[in-house]
Amino acid sequence: MLTKQRSDNTVTGLKPMTKFKAVLSDIDGTLADSEGLALKAFQKVCTQLGAEMSHEEADTYIGVALEDKFEQVRHRFDQDIEFDAFFERILAHYHLNADEITIFPGARELLKDSHAAGMRVGAVTNANALEADIKIQELGDEITDILEFTIAVEDIARPKPAPDGYLEGARRMGIDPKDIIVFEDTRGGVAAAKAAGMTVIQIQPDDSLVNDNADLVVSSIDDPAIAKFMGLPPKPAPATGPKI
Repeated sequence: MLTKQRSDNTVTGLKPMTKFKAVLSDIDGTLADSEGLALKAFQKVCTQLGAEMSHEEADTYIGVALEDKFEQVRHRFDQDIEFDAFFERILAHYHLNADEITIFPGARELLKDSHAAGMRVGAVTNANALEADIKIQELGDEITDILEFTIAVEDIARPKPAPDGYLEGARRMGIDPKDIIVFEDTRGGVAAAKAAGMTVIQIQPDDSLVNDNADLVVSSIDDPAIAKFMGLPPKPAPATGPKI
């Protein structure tokens, strides 16, 4: 069993890592800073429908699948609306404000380095497919070309923290879950991947949001401890010019 540690700790008894066969990554809060846009869209649409919502309340829905959010607040709406119509309003907000999505420094590089080292790459998200596609497109062609699939919430019976999405990812790849490493940011996401039998790196700067079952915890996706943990080859030192 792997020894769990934060990247800035000194750990003894950790055996050298072997290369994993695949990477499965969450999107929101892990690769892309899109949770702010997601919460803003949810808050705005709910308010338009009569369910006044503060920023503090909206924050409590981080990591929750949109359909589950909808079911929790629909009784407060001043009109009868089905989920599909609600989702269309959310999606319209995404399209109008896609430029607010930012990719975390190091996210593209880590996925490209993983693929170059022979690992297959997929994504697992609690977002709907159309919503996820907007975020994935922001990663650029270099990533969409190596990303084999995105498993969205409608592709599975149960969203995270259930393991369904990660188990489906392993099934599609035909790879044993123990040979897959997962990137996650939320406690529920870590719980889902661990329940699927996978190794999990939690990328979470807030200690209060850390899941103690994560195999490695780092503050940012560009932390070099991730590559070392995964067994990725070290990057060559930058070339230096002649001394004058």
